[in-house]
Amino acid sequence: MFDIPVKIEGLDKRRRSVGLFHILAGLFLLANASLAFKYLDYSDFWPLLPVYIVAIISLIYGFLRKKIDAPNKYSWSLRLIQFLTFLGLAVFELRSESSIHSISLFLWAGICLSLLFTERFIFNQPSVKIGNDGIRTPGSIASKIFAWSDLDSVAVRQDYITLMFGNNKYLQFEILEMLTGTEIERINLFCREQLDKAEDQKVKILEK
Repeated sequence: MFDIPVKIEGLDKRRRSVGLFHILAGLFLLANASLAFKYLDYSDFWPLLPVYIVAIISLIYGFLRKKIDAPNKYSWSLRLIQFLTFLGLAVFELRSESSIHSISLFLWAGICLSLLFTERFIFNQPSVKIGNDGIRTPGSIASKIFAWSDLDSVAVRQDYITLMFGNNKYLQFEILEMLTGTEIERINLFCREQLDKAEDQKVKILEK
Protein backbone atom coordinates (compact mmCIF):
# COMPACT_ATOMS: atom_id res chain seq x y z
CA MET A 1 0.00 0.00 0.00
CA PHE A 2 2.90 2.34 0.81
CA ASP A 3 6.36 2.04 -0.74
CA ILE A 4 9.01 4.24 0.87
CA PRO A 5 12.52 4.37 -0.71
CA VAL A 6 15.20 4.13 1.96
CA LYS A 7 18.99 4.20 2.24
CA ILE A 8 20.98 1.07 3.10
CA GLU A 9 24.46 1.64 4.51
CA GLY A 10 27.24 0.08 2.47
CA LEU A 11 25.05 -0.50 -0.59
CA ASP A 12 26.95 1.94 -2.81
CA LYS A 13 30.24 0.29 -1.83
CA ARG A 14 28.87 -3.15 -2.75
CA ARG A 15 27.68 -1.81 -6.10
CA ARG A 16 31.13 -0.42 -6.84
CA SER A 17 32.72 -3.79 -6.03
CA VAL A 18 30.75 -5.59 -8.76
CA GLY A 19 33.29 -4.72 -11.45
CA LEU A 20 36.18 -5.77 -9.20
CA PHE A 21 34.74 -9.26 -8.73
CA HIS A 22 34.34 -9.63 -12.49
CA ILE A 23 38.02 -8.72 -12.91
CA LEU A 24 39.08 -11.22 -10.23
CA ALA A 25 36.93 -13.93 -11.82
CA GLY A 26 38.51 -13.21 -15.22
CA LEU A 27 42.05 -13.37 -13.86
CA PHE A 28 41.37 -16.59 -11.98
CA LEU A 29 39.84 -18.16 -15.09
CA LEU A 30 42.90 -17.19 -17.15
CA ALA A 31 45.28 -18.67 -14.57
CA ASN A 32 43.41 -21.94 -14.27
CA ALA A 33 42.84 -22.27 -18.00
CA SER A 34 46.62 -22.08 -18.40
CA LEU A 35 47.03 -24.83 -15.80
CA ALA A 36 44.46 -26.96 -17.60
CA PHE A 37 46.32 -26.38 -20.86
CA LYS A 38 49.45 -27.67 -19.11
CA TYR A 39 47.61 -30.85 -18.07
CA LEU A 40 46.79 -31.35 -21.75
CA ASP A 41 50.55 -31.18 -22.49
CA TYR A 42 49.94 -28.03 -24.52
CA SER A 43 48.54 -30.22 -27.28
CA ASP A 44 44.84 -29.34 -27.48
CA PHE A 45 43.89 -25.69 -27.06
CA TRP A 46 40.38 -25.72 -28.51
CA PRO A 47 38.51 -27.26 -25.53
CA LEU A 48 39.81 -24.37 -23.41
CA LEU A 49 38.97 -21.63 -25.90
CA PRO A 50 35.52 -20.94 -24.29
CA VAL A 51 37.24 -20.51 -20.92
CA TYR A 52 39.64 -17.92 -22.34
CA ILE A 53 36.76 -16.12 -24.05
CA VAL A 54 34.75 -15.94 -20.81
CA ALA A 55 37.85 -14.75 -18.95
CA ILE A 56 38.57 -11.97 -21.44
CA ILE A 57 34.92 -10.85 -21.53
CA SER A 58 34.91 -10.79 -17.70
CA LEU A 59 38.01 -8.59 -17.64
CA ILE A 60 36.68 -6.18 -20.25
CA TYR A 61 33.30 -5.97 -18.53
CA GLY A 62 34.92 -5.51 -15.11
CA PHE A 63 37.07 -2.59 -16.25
CA LEU A 64 34.38 -0.90 -18.36
CA ARG A 65 31.20 -1.84 -16.49
CA LYS A 66 30.29 1.74 -15.52
CA LYS A 67 30.58 2.87 -19.13
CA ILE A 68 28.94 -0.04 -20.95
CA ASP A 69 26.46 -1.30 -18.35
CA ALA A 70 25.70 1.26 -15.65
CA PRO A 71 22.21 -0.20 -14.96
CA ASN A 72 23.85 -3.62 -14.44
CA LYS A 73 21.66 -5.40 -17.03
CA TYR A 74 24.25 -7.93 -18.19
CA SER A 75 26.10 -8.75 -14.98
CA TRP A 76 23.60 -11.48 -14.04
CA SER A 77 24.07 -13.33 -17.34
CA LEU A 78 27.86 -13.05 -17.13
CA ARG A 79 27.84 -14.36 -13.54
CA LEU A 80 25.83 -17.38 -14.72
CA ILE A 81 28.34 -18.05 -17.49
CA GLN A 82 31.22 -17.65 -15.04
CA PHE A 83 29.57 -20.11 -12.64
CA LEU A 84 29.18 -22.73 -15.38
CA THR A 85 32.75 -22.14 -16.60
CA PHE A 86 34.27 -22.50 -13.14
CA LEU A 87 32.17 -25.61 -12.57
CA GLY A 88 33.34 -27.15 -15.84
CA LEU A 89 36.99 -26.37 -15.09
CA ALA A 90 36.63 -27.79 -11.57
CA VAL A 91 35.31 -31.09 -12.91
CA PHE A 92 38.08 -31.20 -15.52
CA GLU A 93 40.86 -30.61 -12.98
CA LEU A 94 39.27 -33.11 -10.59
CA ARG A 95 39.61 -35.72 -13.33
CA SER A 96 43.21 -34.62 -13.79
CA GLU A 97 43.84 -35.49 -10.12
CA SER A 98 44.42 -31.86 -9.19
CA SER A 99 42.24 -31.78 -6.09
CA ILE A 100 43.64 -28.52 -4.68
CA HIS A 101 42.93 -26.56 -7.85
CA SER A 102 39.53 -28.20 -8.29
CA ILE A 103 38.51 -27.22 -4.73
CA SER A 104 39.46 -23.60 -5.39
CA LEU A 105 37.47 -23.71 -8.64
CA PHE A 106 34.43 -25.18 -6.90
CA LEU A 107 34.79 -22.38 -4.34
CA TRP A 108 34.83 -19.75 -7.09
CA ALA A 109 31.80 -21.40 -8.71
CA GLY A 110 30.02 -21.01 -5.35
CA ILE A 111 31.07 -17.35 -5.12
CA CYS A 112 29.71 -16.64 -8.60
CA LEU A 113 26.47 -18.43 -7.74
CA SER A 114 25.99 -16.35 -4.59
CA LEU A 115 26.84 -13.12 -6.46
CA LEU A 116 24.33 -14.17 -9.10
CA PHE A 117 21.54 -13.56 -6.57
CA THR A 118 22.94 -10.85 -4.30
CA GLU A 119 24.03 -8.49 -7.09
CA ARG A 120 20.57 -8.51 -8.64
CA PHE A 121 19.16 -7.58 -5.24
CA ILE A 122 21.59 -4.73 -4.51
CA PHE A 123 20.84 -2.95 -7.78
CA ASN A 124 17.14 -2.69 -6.96
CA GLN A 125 16.06 0.44 -5.13
CA PRO A 126 15.65 -0.62 -1.48
CA SER A 127 12.37 0.40 0.09
CA VAL A 128 10.16 -0.23 3.09
CA LYS A 129 6.80 -1.59 1.95
CA ILE A 130 3.83 -1.14 4.28
CA GLY A 131 0.69 -3.17 3.67
CA ASN A 132 -2.15 -5.06 5.31
CA ASP A 133 0.01 -8.13 5.90
CA GLY A 134 2.80 -6.21 7.64
CA ILE A 135 5.96 -4.26 6.86
CA ARG A 136 8.57 -5.57 4.45
CA THR A 137 12.08 -4.22 5.01
CA PRO A 138 15.14 -4.47 2.73
CA GLY A 139 18.21 -6.42 3.78
CA SER A 140 21.68 -7.18 2.49
CA ILE A 141 20.55 -10.34 0.67
CA ALA A 142 16.77 -10.48 0.78
CA SER A 143 13.85 -8.55 2.20
CA LYS A 144 12.19 -9.49 5.49
CA ILE A 145 8.56 -9.09 6.46
CA PHE A 146 7.33 -8.26 9.95
CA ALA A 147 3.71 -8.98 10.82
CA TRP A 148 1.85 -6.24 12.64
CA SER A 149 1.68 -8.50 15.69
CA ASP A 150 5.51 -8.43 15.83
CA LEU A 151 5.61 -4.64 16.18
CA ASP A 152 4.99 -2.38 19.15
CA SER A 153 4.87 0.85 17.17
CA VAL A 154 5.81 2.51 13.88
CA ALA A 155 6.90 6.12 13.52
CA VAL A 156 7.29 7.80 10.13
CA ARG A 157 8.89 11.21 9.81
CA GLN A 158 10.28 13.16 6.87
CA ASP A 159 13.77 11.79 7.41
CA TYR A 160 13.38 8.40 9.12
CA ILE A 161 11.03 5.48 9.58
CA THR A 162 11.38 3.62 12.87
CA LEU A 163 9.99 0.18 13.73
CA MET A 164 9.79 -0.54 17.45
CA PHE A 165 9.75 -4.08 18.85
CA GLY A 166 9.65 -5.52 22.36
CA ASN A 167 12.67 -5.31 24.70
CA ASN A 168 13.51 -1.83 23.36
CA LYS A 169 14.69 -3.24 20.02
CA TYR A 170 14.13 -1.21 16.88
CA LEU A 171 14.95 -0.85 13.20
CA GLN A 172 15.46 2.54 11.62
CA PHE A 173 15.82 3.50 7.97
CA GLU A 174 16.73 6.83 6.43
CA ILE A 175 14.10 7.96 3.91
CA LEU A 176 15.49 9.07 0.55
CA GLU A 177 12.48 10.86 -0.92
CA MET A 178 10.84 13.82 0.76
CA LEU A 179 7.39 12.93 2.11
CA THR A 180 4.69 15.57 2.42
CA GLY A 181 2.95 16.19 5.70
CA THR A 182 -0.23 14.63 4.33
CA GLU A 183 1.63 11.47 3.24
CA ILE A 184 3.28 11.12 6.64
CA GLU A 185 -0.06 11.53 8.38
CA ARG A 186 -1.71 8.91 6.13
CA ILE A 187 1.08 6.38 6.68
CA ASN A 188 1.16 6.85 10.45
CA LEU A 189 -2.64 6.59 10.63
CA PHE A 190 -2.62 3.38 8.59
CA CYS A 191 0.10 1.91 10.82
CA ARG A 192 -1.82 2.76 14.00
CA GLU A 193 -4.96 1.15 12.60
CA GLN A 194 -3.10 -2.05 11.70
CA LEU A 195 -1.35 -2.16 15.06
CA ASP A 196 -4.69 -1.73 16.84
CA LYS A 197 -6.20 -4.58 14.81
CA ALA A 198 -3.25 -6.82 15.66
CA GLU A 199 -3.60 -5.93 19.34
CA ASP A 200 -7.32 -6.70 19.29
CA GLN A 201 -6.60 -10.11 17.75
CA LYS A 202 -4.07 -10.84 20.51
CA VAL A 203 -6.66 -9.97 23.16
CA LYS A 204 -9.27 -12.22 21.52
CA ILE A 205 -6.84 -15.11 21.42
CA LEU A 206 -5.98 -14.63 25.12
CA GLU A 207 -9.67 -14.48 26.05
CA LYS A 208 -10.27 -17.82 24.41
